[in-house]
Amino acid sequence: MIPKIHSDLFFIGQIRAVNSDSVIFSLVDMMGRFGGYELIKIDEIDKLVIKSDYLRLINHFVSINSANGVFVQPVLNNDRSFDATVNLFAATIEMAIKFQRVVRIKMNDGQSYLGFPVKYERGQVTVQIVDKAKLFVVNNQLINLNDIDEIAFGYLDSYLIEQQIG
Repeated sequence: MIPKIHSDLFFIGQIRAVNSDSVIFSLVDMMGRFGGYELIKIDEIDKLVIKSDYLRLINHFVSINSANGVFVQPVLNNDRSFDATVNLFAATIEMAIKFQRVVRIKMNDGQSYLGFPVKYERGQVTVQIVDKAKLFVVNNQLINLNDIDEIAFGYLDSYLIEQQIG
C-alpha cells in the first residue's frame, strides 16, 4: 500500500478490516516478520500493489519465518481481530486508552505524533506526546478524530517505548 502523503514510502501486509472509509493492515517488515498494524483512511491510499518481485521476496521470508516459528516477536500480537462495522479510528483510540498503548498518529496536515491516548470524548482525543529521543511524556495534545489520517499501533518500537516509559 502506497499512501498519498509520502508516496515514497510503502507498507506491506494484509487487509484485516475494511469499511466505507478506512482499512486496517496487518504489516510485515522487510525481514518478513509481523510488523504491527496500520489504520488508514481509504481516501489517503494512493495505490495498492498486489504483484511485484519485492512482494514475492518478502512472501518467501514470511514463509521461512512462519515455518521456523519466528514470524512474530514474542511480545507482539498478530492474531487481533477487528470489527469493521464500527468507527475503526474511535475503536483503535479507545483500545489504546484502555490498555495504555503507544500509537503513532498522522494528521491530515502531515503532522505526526507519538504518544499515549488518555481521553476520548465528543470526537476529540487527548494524547500524552512522547519525546522519542528522551523517552518521557512532554505534553498533552488535543486532537480532533476527524483530522487523523493514519494510526500505527501494535508494533515493536511502540512496545519498547511503553516498557521504557511505563
